[in-house]
Amino acid sequence: MVYYYTKLKIIKLLKRLRQDRKLTQSQVAISLGITKAYISQIEAGKVGIPRHRFMIRLLEVYSIKPKYFEALLKDKNESI
Repeated sequence: MVYYYTKLKIIKLLKRLRQDRKLTQSQVAISLGITKAYISQIEAGKVGIPRHRFMIRLLEVYSIKPKYFEALLKDKNESI
């Protein structure tokens, strides 16, 4: 799915999507049943790109379909 793109582009897009939805890291963490620290580590690039299953759950929290997320990654005009 998203592993063809740079890690930096993926984490920047994930952070921007969260912020666009006016969600805090804590709110996302609670929705997923994980720690805020893990969301912070993802957005800071301190851990690897989330696995497919987790990415799907994360995109559900952001109300984003995986195909749309991938299209955003592909869009060369998308400033992340």
